[in-house]
Amino acid sequence: MEKAPLVRSPLFVFRLVIGLVLTGIGVALLVVFEHALLGLHTDIATLQESWPEWVPQTFEVVVGISLFVTIIATNVGLLVKRRVRRWMMVNAAAIAAAVLSALTAELVLRLATSDVVQAAVRAGGPESSLGNEGLASLIGVLTVAGPWIGRRLRTWAHWIGAGAVSLSFIGGALSVITLPLDVGVGMTGGALMAVLLRTRDRTPSADEVAATLRAAQIAVTDVRRASVDARGSVPWFVTTRDGSELFVKTLGTDQRAADLMFRLYRWIRLRNAGDRRPFTSLERAVEHEALLSLAAASRGIHTPQLVTVAEIGTDGALLAYRRIEGGPLDELSLEAVPDWLLTHVWREVSELHDAGIAHRDLRLANLLMDDKGRPWLIDFGFAELAASESLRARDVAELIGSTATLVGPERAAAAAIEVLGPERVRIALPWIQPLALSTATRTQIGRSDDFKRLRETVAQAVGAEHVTYESIERVSPRTLLVLATIALAGYVLVPQLAEASGFFGELQGADLRWVALAAVASVFTYVAAGIGMVGAVPMRIALWPTVAAQVASSFANRVTPAKVGGMATNVRYFQKQGIPAAAAVSAVGLNTLAGLVIHISALAVTGLVAGASGTSRLPLPSPTVTAVVVGSLIAASGLLMALPLGRKVLTKNLLPAVRGAVSSVAAIAKTPSKLTALLTGSAGVTVAYTVAMLASLAAFGAGMAPAQASLIYLAGAAVATAAPIPGGIGATEAALVAGYTAAGVEASVAFAAVLLFRLVTFWLPILPGWWALVVLQRRDQL
Repeated sequence: MEKAPLVRSPLFVFRLVIGLVLTGIGVALLVVFEHALLGLHTDIATLQESWPEWVPQTFEVVVGISLFVTIIATNVGLLVKRRVRRWMMVNAAAIAAAVLSALTAELVLRLATSDVVQAAVRAGGPESSLGNEGLASLIGVLTVAGPWIGRRLRTWAHWIGAGAVSLSFIGGALSVITLPLDVGVGMTGGALMAVLLRTRDRTPSADEVAATLRAAQIAVTDVRRASVDARGSVPWFVTTRDGSELFVKTLGTDQRAADLMFRLYRWIRLRNAGDRRPFTSLERAVEHEALLSLAAASRGIHTPQLVTVAEIGTDGALLAYRRIEGGPLDELSLEAVPDWLLTHVWREVSELHDAGIAHRDLRLANLLMDDKGRPWLIDFGFAELAASESLRARDVAELIGSTATLVGPERAAAAAIEVLGPERVRIALPWIQPLALSTATRTQIGRSDDFKRLRETVAQAVGAEHVTYESIERVSPRTLLVLATIALAGYVLVPQLAEASGFFGELQGADLRWVALAAVASVFTYVAAGIGMVGAVPMRIALWPTVAAQVASSFANRVTPAKVGGMATNVRYFQKQGIPAAAAVSAVGLNTLAGLVIHISALAVTGLVAGASGTSRLPLPSPTVTAVVVGSLIAASGLLMALPLGRKVLTKNLLPAVRGAVSSVAAIAKTPSKLTALLTGSAGVTVAYTVAMLASLAAFGAGMAPAQASLIYLAGAAVATAAPIPGGIGATEAALVAGYTAAGVEASVAFAAVLLFRLVTFWLPILPGWWALVVLQRRDQL
């Protein structure tokens, strides 16, 4: 018998996700709520003191012996049966879980401050011989081995796992507070090994499908895998002894895990997604699909006849239908879809809705046309009985969108209106949006412009002038960006403030006039950036909305390295102003190039001034060292260009970018006012940031020469920009503090000045940046 192929099972991917979530919750509980856990520790310790001494001892002996016997029996049994791969997987899961437990414990020990939490993480409880690593290993093994063993042995395995967890409550109070972490780490380690090493495909074989059907009194002569779209199941074509054909769907734990992940994603991302709660078991889900199929057939809907429902394998289920000779609509060409076929499809859907059933997956793959030209509805796995008007409206939106990809928006809308009438189509119009449609339909429709055309066509057909689209997005990328920025700010800024023990004392004695100047200079950087952006495009655009876009782009830069988020925000802003995408990208690139040239020029000038004045305390490189460095860079560049990879980078990336920049400069140079604005704005940004740094130093009485202080800032900013860290967090502070300290400024003063500078130029603008982003998006300017 041929072995099943190795696959990365969705079941273990799902368990990996659950394990990571539990691990995150466990770390958060121990680090963030460590003091609140002390009450739980005290209560459980009081409860344990009331037990006779023999209770925890007896319980630990029983569980320990059970674990020991299970471990030995499992390893010996797998080796005797020559299941070497499973033996390796089980032991790899145990080792991975133990290693992850040790690493996670080290992380918690570095972050937690409570002695109770640290003792719990180190020991796993004073009475427990299992310990945190042992419990994590056990959970890791159960995670991997669970799907392999039968239901009876699986029950015993669950009891052993429950007994090991119960040791935390009965024998060791301290490890109770680490339970979420231990379980999460164990699941993560076990599932990670299963995903990385891969497991045997547990899809039922053709022989198993045939045996199951024969047990259901169906004589089978041939079973073959079907190459059709059957989302959430494995499809088969079966030939029976009387020559009839069946279409069989098999479902197992892998398909159920994939469905649960899909539903979880929709619940997190969407509000009012229309999904019911997941069924308690695979059997209930299969019974639901069978019920909906029978209910539709009883109302005369053309849907394949359900032949049988049966269990297959250890954890699988099977549905068998009469096969319809024909093909799905997504395989037809435009010429093969006449208007009368669309009309018949919509009549079937209308009958379905009149019966109170919503299909909820009316994509082209679930619409068949038989050899007589009749349409059939298939796959009721997501369907709902007693469906609300909202669910039926989404059905209409889905079918209009899917048929539009085949016959065009005009014909799709006309067919729907002919059968349903304008009012029912008008109700569905707010649901014609990407997130409300299936992934397959959304992909076929393509770009947002195609959605816009589809909506406009349907709205015009039903006479709807103003359409308020349903808000179905619960968590948007923008919301995640805000949360990530706030978390990052809290994680980085708070420790910095905590480390600066003398910062607030220094701040009380700071010259507020210089502090105010630093703040004003920070505000002017956005005005200057707006002026530079206005000068970077040949078209005429308004200044103050462009300044607001720079404030918004600064917010995007807080969570993306190398200013990628800010550049993307500016490109999007230019496109909203009617500037073509290519011109928008060129404008942002030109502005970046101008800023780089200005920064390098300012760095050179301040270096010459600082050196000529004799005020620099920094060890400037000698001409010999400079020549060696420059020569080495030239040699390295020549060697790189001699390699195929280097020539590819030069010809496909660098040269096109240079040509684009040169052409953009040539276009801007034709308008002196634009070129002046570009250079003035770029210079203004550099000067304003430099003034903010000088004012921050002056506020604490650093007493440095302006040229030397400017040189250190420009050099430190250049070094920090090269770091692949959003906003240069950490790198900027380290570079500037090191530079000013090397120049003779006291460490406390240098730290306070740099922190003040970062406060007014980086952290305080976060909230205005987020607000500018929201306002521009609401005004459809971003």
